[in-house]
Amino acid sequence: MKKNLIIKLVALNAGIIAVLLIVFLGLRFSPMSPDKVVQAVSITIIAMCVIIFFVFNYRLLSGAVDQPDALPQQDIAREDYRETLKKYRALNPDLDDEIELALDQMDSIDRKQEKLAEILKRNETPFESLTNTGEETEKVIYNNIRYILNRVTIWDEKEYHNPKKKLIYDAYIKQIKEVLDRNDAILVEFDVFLSEVSDIKNKVIDSDSGLEATISVLRNHYQNNQSMNK
Repeated sequence: MKKNLIIKLVALNAGIIAVLLIVFLGLRFSPMSPDKVVQAVSITIIAMCVIIFFVFNYRLLSGAVDQPDALPQQDIAREDYRETLKKYRALNPDLDDEIELALDQMDSIDRKQEKLAEILKRNETPFESLTNTGEETEKVIYNNIRYILNRVTIWDEKEYHNPKKKLIYDAYIKQIKEVLDRNDAILVEFDVFLSEVSDIKNKVIDSDSGLEATISVLRNHYQNNQSMNK
């Protein structure tokens, strides 16, 4: 049960109890009072407290049950970035190339992360720092994509063609392209990183001494048999 829900439940029920204590102990109200007015007020207060108890407790508890568990924030953000970029790509055709490149960059870092995990698993390389480096690089890429997405969001296709606002929108395009260039540079560095990681615990063996020895024995045996048959 969530902490906020517990606090609300405690506050609600504590409030009801406090009202009852004040009315019936402090003010000496009682539903058994010989005074008809006091008796009516007491019964009304009890009835209201009972109604409030059941209605508001039910609302709080049912609201907590009906509310679905939140998905991990990172997953929501990534899916949202892709879908929102695709939406604005249709709305802002003048940014088609930039948005396409941003989508390609997200696909690229995802593929590189999969390759990194595969190499580390194949080479049995339990280097957590390498995995962390990949994850941190991925975060930087997506953080930059978020910046692009914000620029794409405030882009207005109609106003872009307004000569009075040309400088503003030219600046937007310049900023978007600069961030895309940074991402490209990071992806190139990640390729170098993958190349270095793939060399860990990796040694090319030019020959197999055991195999060579066996072949030598077989050759000698064959040559001896040929000599004996002559």
